[in-house]
Amino acid sequence: TVSNNSATHVLTNAAGCDSTVTLDLTINNSNAFTDIIVAVTVYTWIDGITYTVSNNSATHVLSNAAGCDSTVTLDLTVITINVSVTQSGSLLTAVESGATYQWLNCPTMTAILGATNQSYTATTNGDYAVEITKNGYSATSNCYNVIGVGVVENSFNNEILLYPNPTNGNFSIDIGETFNTVKITITDMSGKLIQSKNYNESQLINLELEFPAGAYLVKIESIDKKSVIRLIKE
Repeated sequence: TVSNNSATHVLTNAAGCDSTVTLDLTINNSNAFTDIIVAVTVYTWIDGITYTVSNNSATHVLSNAAGCDSTVTLDLTVITINVSVTQSGSLLTAVESGATYQWLNCPTMTAILGATNQSYTATTNGDYAVEITKNGYSATSNCYNVIGVGVVENSFNNEILLYPNPTNGNFSIDIGETFNTVKITITDMSGKLIQSKNYNESQLINLELEFPAGAYLVKIESIDKKSVIRLIKE
């Protein structure tokens, strides 16, 4: 049952003489070991199965260096972090509570400075995700699309796009279709008139705001339709 290179046995050869045979035996053994894994949410093991809950009974047979069958037993602990996010307009809220949070810009997944609360209100249109850390483990949500940032009111039949917002002063308004007459009015947050102008046969309007950095209201009107958008100048 173990390797042996010293055992001997005496036989008679063809000439009728004693002949000694020496054994040179190598016994190869199988192995058994445990694969200890800690994973967040899901884990795909060497057996090709994806596990979503902890498991300490799954086994898989491999060949060791000696060519013998060896059994691996899985000892898996799955840390569950809920990466779901609820969305209400530009407000995103992580469902998982009692954790630490870092909101990210998609698709680069770069951290948004100061965005470390359970909820995040997007200041510009775009895609956002959150990295959630709990009990020393982290998981990242899917990306969520935010549009219509800054829209205070809109009675047009389609979405009004104002971009870029925030702006350095130059921005554009896409009304979505051509209107005979469009009136654009810009006021400060107290309602003081900054500028106002009418445009004919327009859908895409380019504007420039030559006023100090701050928040402004841009009102777009055409016949009985009106949209009000909050504009940030940096």
